Amino acid sequence: MDRVQQVRERTYLCTATTESGEEVTQTCSEAETYTTRVPRAIDLNAEQEKLDSMLDRVDRARAEANAEVRQCQATYPES
Repeated sequence: MDRVQQVRERTYLCTATTESGEEVTQTCSEAETYTTRVPRAIDLNAEQEKLDSMLDRVDRARAEANAEVRQCQATYPES
């Protein structure tokens, strides 16, 4: 989901004072900013590429770790 800022005009009744000192009710408005969340399209091909890349990295890391374990076992054999 993406966050999008939007602006809307809010109208309401307010009280104002005339030059003669009389209070009158009038319509006022002001801009109101709010944030909404909108769905974002998912690129399935890009997501699959990211997944494949991560799985490749896991496989490489696992192979490196296994090689290091074997090296450690060769250097320090259990008695």
